[in-house]
Order: sequence, then structure tokens, then C-alpha cells
Amino acid sequence: MNSAIRMVCSLSVNDAIVSLFLNSVRFFLGCLASNKLSVLKYRMVFAVASTRTVMIYDTEQMYPIALIKNIHCLSITDLSWSNDGLCLCVSSTDGYCTFIRFLPGELGRVLSGDDRVSYDAHILKSRQKIQAMMDATTSTVSPAATKKKGTDKVCAPFLI
Repeated sequence: MNSAIRMVCSLSVNDAIVSLFLNSVRFFLGCLASNKLSVLKYRMVFAVASTRTVMIYDTEQMYPIALIKNIHCLSITDLSWSNDGLCLCVSSTDGYCTFIRFLPGELGRVLSGDDRVSYDAHILKSRQKIQAMMDATTSTVSPAATKKKGTDKVCAPFLI
């Protein structure tokens, strides 16, 4: 299987998914960085709309960080984030739009242009430390100790 194409999560909803929209604002990784679902150096937020429900997810966990239900009389048709990433507009076949506003910091700490440079350097430094620890661990562990029973594969320990 191609490593670039893989399923990250599966949404279990009773209604059909009608729209998915990615928030263009990037956020610092949160406390769940070790359990994150993606290999991104930052956290992204996206909204998924079914015919009756809006679910807001991020790239660090499989469960919605927000769930908004029954905000329209008829089916939801589309959704879109504002440029600042703090407002989500939801439209419906009932002819109305709902604006869901978030307070600054409510979705996470925004990764601005200046922060991105220092944050990228921090991530690179962390990865180098982890790689050095992996190299040290791999060189001190004997292959016989890490060989799985019943296979010819050798598994080297690593940090996630």
C-alpha cells in the first residue's frame, strides 16, 4: 500500500456527509502530539457536515472536538470557515445561514508566520534528539532479543 494514501479516520454518522471544509489557520501541536493521526508539524482543524450535524475535528485525534446538532429545520447544504478561522458559516436548504463563532484561542494557539520559523526549528531539533536516541538504542539491542517468535523479522525499538 502506498504510504502517501492511507485512511486516517472513519466517521460514523447516521446521515450522509454533505461537506468537509478545512480551516486555513494552522495551530501549535497540543498535548496529544504523541498520539496524533498525521505527520504534520502543526495541528489543523476541519469541519464535517452531515444533513443534520456539524462535527469539528482536528488532526490530533479521531473524535470530534465539537458537535453541533439540529441548528436548521431542513438539511445542511454547505459550510465554510472565515479567513481568520474563528467563524464557521453553515448553510441549509431552509434558506438560512448559521454562524458559529469561536473565541481566540478556543480552537488552539495560532501558529503565525514568525512562530512557524521558530516552531519548525524546534520540531527539527526534537526529531534530531529522537533520532539520536533511536540510533543509540538500536545499536545496543541485539537482534536476537528483538526477533519476533515465528517470524524472520527483526524489530528495532523506536519512540513514537
